[in-house]
Amino acid sequence: MFSHYGPLAVCVVVPSFESERSEIYPRVSIEAKTILAEEDGKVPYSEPDHAEKALAWVLESLCLHAYDMGLVQAVKVFKKDNHREK
Repeated sequence: MFSHYGPLAVCVVVPSFESERSEIYPRVSIEAKTILAEEDGKVPYSEPDHAEKALAWVLESLCLHAYDMGLVQAVKVFKKDNHREK
């Protein structure tokens, strides 16, 4: 479930000048670690970090490659010269 104060938090990060990244990107936090629990109820040590990075990658891919996947249509870009009145 993805809702306000739900088990999954997603935010968009704007990189700083010191960042290795140059574009905005999603950051994911799994608040309810129990959703990652195995059958015995225990959550493997590295599982939350790995799952958060994997989900962030999927969300970023959906945005970066939306046109290629047919999720959005091409956007027309108008040059300033096209809007001059004659």
